[in-house]
Amino acid sequence: MSLRANAAAAVDRHVTPGGRSPLREEPSGAVAQSSTAGDVVAQLVRYLPTELVAAYTTVVGVLPLPGGDPVCGGEFTARWIALGVFLALTPITLQILYVVRRRAAANVGPAVPWFEHGAALVAFVAWSLALPLTPISSWCDWQPQYGAAIAATALLLLSLAAQLRRPLR
Repeated sequence: MSLRANAAAAVDRHVTPGGRSPLREEPSGAVAQSSTAGDVVAQLVRYLPTELVAAYTTVVGVLPLPGGDPVCGGEFTARWIALGVFLALTPITLQILYVVRRRAAANVGPAVPWFEHGAALVAFVAWSLALPLTPISSWCDWQPQYGAAIAATALLLLSLAAQLRRPLR
């Protein structure tokens, strides 16, 4: 899901249960039903900043490949810079989208959705570690399967944290 949807969900969480959210479209006459498994999957997908993931993937794709044998002997400076730039852009983009959605909902919710910011950063870092030729590949002890394990663990922990934050209904 996108940062825009993440920002909308952060505002929606603060809308009174009896009122309709101006941000959520619900089919008329349909009762919303969800399962726990569906909620967990939604939480996993929700915190990945897809706009920045697409941009980061494009930028990293056009960067020169790090040469060197072994790979860790290659030049990863441009990849580290790209990762840093997109890490900085993650909360900035989320906050801008959140403010726009919050204004549309008559300033419902806190000024800064701290949990969403943290979750988006964690999800982005975990995802970037799972990519091939991630900047951390410059460490000679790094193995690609470490990134996959970190990403899976981070997404599980984000899902659990999101479930704990969820209000009882």
